[in-house]
Amino acid sequence: MSTNPSIVNSIKLWIFPGMITVMSGMIWHDVRSLQTDVKELLAQSNIDKTNIANVEQRVANLEQAVFFNKAQKTSNNNKPKPTFSSTYAVLVKEDDDENKF
Repeated sequence: MSTNPSIVNSIKLWIFPGMITVMSGMIWHDVRSLQTDVKELLAQSNIDKTNIANVEQRVANLEQAVFFNKAQKTSNNNKPKPTFSSTYAVLVKEDDDENKF
């Protein structure tokens, strides 16, 4: 069973670029999925940093309130003040001395 060396060489020349193409496609797919994962992790990291900053601010406010007896500064201090209406009473003067006020 003897094979022609030119046929073996031509098969090797055909298989090698095919394998390189398949391997590069697999690597490209992995790189794209890694890129997507990194983007998602960066977005989550920004959310976590914001949450950490909010928690640090709350802890600082609580420390001020508990240890230094200072009021917390919140945005609720700008509430509109209630309006009061004036009510007048009219006292009728009677002639009797018993019902004087």
